Amino acid sequence: THRVYDAALGLAAGLMVAASVFGLVIPGMEEGTLRAVMAGVLLGGGALLGGNYLIPHLHAEYREWFAEGGATADDAA
Repeated sequence: THRVYDAALGLAAGLMVAASVFGLVIPGMEEGTLRAVMAGVLLGGGALLGGNYLIPHLHAEYREWFAEGGATADDAA
């Protein structure tokens, strides 16, 4: 069902956030400076946003699929 799917996505997102904080940010703070860690986090976030904008992907809302991002095969036809 959609609730199970949404719960699984929420759990996965939470685990990834925890892994990035405890597995990457904290050791980065121990090895480097706050400025370097913040620059890395901001650059990584910008790369994710840029990829989301440029790479074509589909969204399902109200049982209708629609494309977002770059051109898809349907746009070329």
